[in-house]
Amino acid sequence: MTRYPALRTLALSTTQGDAMRKHGSIFGLGLMAAVAVVLAAATSASATYGPTAEYQVALSSNCNNAAACADSFGGDWGWGVFNNNGTGDLQITFCGHDRAGHGGAGHEAIDIYAWHTAGGVFVIDSASDPHFEGPTPVPSTPGHYSMHPAPGVNTEIQVTKIPNR
Repeated sequence: MTRYPALRTLALSTTQGDAMRKHGSIFGLGLMAAVAVVLAAATSASATYGPTAEYQVALSSNCNNAAACADSFGGDWGWGVFNNNGTGDLQITFCGHDRAGHGGAGHEAIDIYAWHTAGGVFVIDSASDPHFEGPTPVPSTPGHYSMHPAPGVNTEIQVTKIPNR
């Protein structure tokens, strides 16, 4: 369990395979509702994040189904960049509450010091917050990944590879 109640270990599968399996406590309270950020174009990514940005990732995960989400509700919304020099940045916003209304929200900015891909996912080797280290639920193959395993439970992930990086 991480220091944030909204960040829990979960197993995800997608229409594009099992690449979204979550092995660490990186993103998920449940599964999420709409893409928080949709990447407009690779050119805007390279212009905004410099010449080393290789991948951009957007994530939205929401759970509004107590039976499917261990009696808790909320979500995680994030954006990340994985640079071709092995570094990156991650911005995560999260919110969670129980049936009684207890809970809260927060945000964390994470510096990624080292990453690689393995098993079809991004793996964070070293980060400013060790809770975010390890295999992520984010597929390393560019594309849109969507999962709706139960009513009120949804995850959307967009992975964009910036051309010529």
